[in-house]
Amino acid sequence: MQFEIKQFDDLTTAQLYRIIKARIDVFVVEQNCPYEELIYVNRQEF
Repeated sequence: MQFEIKQFDDLTTAQLYRIIKARIDVFVVEQNCPYEELIYVNRQEF
């Protein structure tokens, strides 16, 4: 396993997809904890 720290704008589409997929696998599937789908994020709020 390799860890990298990146700003959001530095993520590739593939990296972002893998992050979201891992989140779904852990929180939705394994912990049976559904969440609201990520449709739009206003990054200026962060």
